[in-house]
Amino acid sequence: MNNIEIFKKEHKFLYSAILVSFMLALPPFAVFLTVEELRLESFIFLLPSIFVIFIAWIANKTSAKHPKATKILSFVFNIFILIFVQIIISLCIFLLSLVWGTSGNFENVKDYKKALRKIDWQEKIAHFPKEIPADAKNVQLYQDYGSWFGSEGITLKFAIDREYIQNELNKYKYVKIVDYNYDVSPSLYIYDDNGRIKTIGCKAYIINDREHEKLEGHYFPYAYGFCVNEKQNEIIYFYSDPD
Repeated sequence: MNNIEIFKKEHKFLYSAILVSFMLALPPFAVFLTVEELRLESFIFLLPSIFVIFIAWIANKTSAKHPKATKILSFVFNIFILIFVQIIISLCIFLLSLVWGTSGNFENVKDYKKALRKIDWQEKIAHFPKEIPADAKNVQLYQDYGSWFGSEGITLKFAIDREYIQNELNKYKYVKIVDYNYDVSPSLYIYDDNGRIKTIGCKAYIINDREHEKLEGHYFPYAYGFCVNEKQNEIIYFYSDPD
């Protein structure tokens, strides 16, 4: 009979506590491993199980000399860890981390492809380029994702020759073409990172929006398309779904 079998036979409660602890730890640990922003935090859920094993190790050493005290203390510590730490506290950490830990934004152009992948409504960004053109100048990016209320948006701006811009515009039909001015028309909003990405003088070519698609369950105005500043030879790809 190996050591594990001996321990299982002599300390049924401690053995059961270890099994239950890992059963509580592994599901949230596995979920967090699949979320890029939360992979490091995933190991938090294994810490209580390590303490349960440590308690079992100490109890195995002290049970021969102090059987009653060992049973009482190991029971109290294990119940505290299993119920209070792993069920109550870990559940709170799990839920709050999924809500707040998976939200964020991208500003670095090097993260462009990663920013695209973070958008839930991929069909709303089908007009975005898969790669930023090599001859694009003054490239700017802003993307917001993972909001508690479900809002998201992405803006890509750069300067390029007029032929490129016209070719992009010719690919689509538009439900509306207007001079962009959020102060005049707040139903059309382009994420500009608090004014860092300039939209002055830009004409919006709206491929579609909530007003025209009228999708059920979408209560806030969203829109996607292009915004072009012909004087500066600048094009803005945008998708905005603010709460």
